[in-house]
Amino acid sequence: MNHFLEVRYTGQDFALPISVDPTAYAEDYAATVRKAFHQLHQTRFGYHDADLGLEIVNVHLVAMAPHTLDALPAPPKRQGSALLGRRAVIFDADAMDCPVYRRESLASGEQIDGPAIIQEYASTTALFAEDRAEVTVSGELLIHVGGTG
Repeated sequence: MNHFLEVRYTGQDFALPISVDPTAYAEDYAATVRKAFHQLHQTRFGYHDADLGLEIVNVHLVAMAPHTLDALPAPPKRQGSALLGRRAVIFDADAMDCPVYRRESLASGEQIDGPAIIQEYASTTALFAEDRAEVTVSGELLIHVGGTG
């Protein structure tokens, strides 16, 4: 894991990232962070002021875990047709009659050629005339833009 504190002189607008080691927390840890900040400030700007107060404005943690999942699980099977109907959709100033699909009803391996609309509760995907959407095994939409792929 990597830990960083964004530290600045009190009242300044910019902060510097200070790498910290939480396993080394001790009574003098504040002094260690203060010293690291002053050293970095001296390196970056050519000066530091040990008498000015410091403040921590952000704390960052970067954590990595071992990869244990080979693939996302397949989405549950849905009942009913994915095709909701058709409607006029404007692409490049021209209205086109397009099929409209229910996203959650698309089956793994299904392909949809544009122009088309794929809608779901939180988003809408518009496929232009040369686009194609393919539903992956784990349910993501793989979009081939402009006839590529």
